[in-house]
Amino acid sequence: MLLKTLPVTQRVFCDSNEITLRMRWTNAMALYMDDGAAAVEILEEIAQTARRVFGSANPLTEGVELNLREMRAMRARDLGGA
Repeated sequence: MLLKTLPVTQRVFCDSNEITLRMRWTNAMALYMDDGAAAVEILEEIAQTARRVFGSANPLTEGVELNLREMRAMRARDLGGA
């Protein structure tokens, strides 16, 4: 369902809208189970947009950045790097 809704949300609200960012964030978290590298890449894009639009102290930005750090750490452990 999310995969069908996300393109519509991006088209209606734009990529820098909070609703769109939250949906992409949710998608990235779900995607991590299948493809961690792609999920990290998506979260990096979301974090950059959230910082630019809302600032680094915004709860959305902080949450995305926290998940990004956690996901990077998990990827490093999965790949045997840390």
